[in-house]
Amino acid sequence: MSLFHSDRSWRHGLRVVVGAIVLVAVAPALAQDLPGLPTPTETTQPQASPAIAARTEATADADIALRIRSIFTEITALRSVDVRASAGVVTLTGTVPAPGDVSRAEAIASRVAGVVTVQNDVTRDLKVDSNLSPILGKFTDDLRGLLRALPLIAVALGIALVIGYLGHLLASLGGVWRRISPNAFLAELLATLIRFAFIMLGIVAGLEVLGATALLGAVLGGAGVIGIAIGFAVRDTVDNYVSSLMLSLRQPFR
Repeated sequence: MSLFHSDRSWRHGLRVVVGAIVLVAVAPALAQDLPGLPTPTETTQPQASPAIAARTEATADADIALRIRSIFTEITALRSVDVRASAGVVTLTGTVPAPGDVSRAEAIASRVAGVVTVQNDVTRDLKVDSNLSPILGKFTDDLRGLLRALPLIAVALGIALVIGYLGHLLASLGGVWRRISPNAFLAELLATLIRFAFIMLGIVAGLEVLGATALLGAVLGGAGVIGIAIGFAVRDTVDNYVSSLMLSLRQPFR
């Protein structure tokens, strides 16, 4: 009887051991299939707290004022302008040498990021020395530029004179023009036109060397207006000249 009982105990123990082994083998798979059950490898991460704002309103206003001041520092006329910012509202105070600099300061400040509006209290400086200094400085700079350009001006003038002199030499060949036009008046007129054409060519070449061809357009435009005014003033003389020219061309009296 005791032997039979011992055999049953041994079998029961074997079943328990086998069941435990199977349970240990199946447990990880069951843990992956069941949602909501934490696995041994999982670690709980604490939730991040909201970030603290790095820029306050005062910091933004200080950045705006600093940015505008740095721009004004690079502009000579606006260096004396003081800048304050509060809640995005920029206040400009101080003096500038010219009236146009007042609106210029406001336009620059209004383009900076973060500016809501600009309170422009800048006024023009009416002191004599403040207004004369820029003019004298500009005159000095222009004079220095002219002195540096003197060699180039000399070259341009030389080219213009050479071309004009060539035109004068061609116009002086009276025999050639009389062969082209037997009429002495027409020959003289042709020589004058050639002389004038070479003079204009020399002026254009000289201005091209100086890089001032735009000046020629302005001069010719002004000369055209003046020519029209003179034409109305000496209309009778011009009529007589044209009549003599037509008589020379047609030669009705021989």
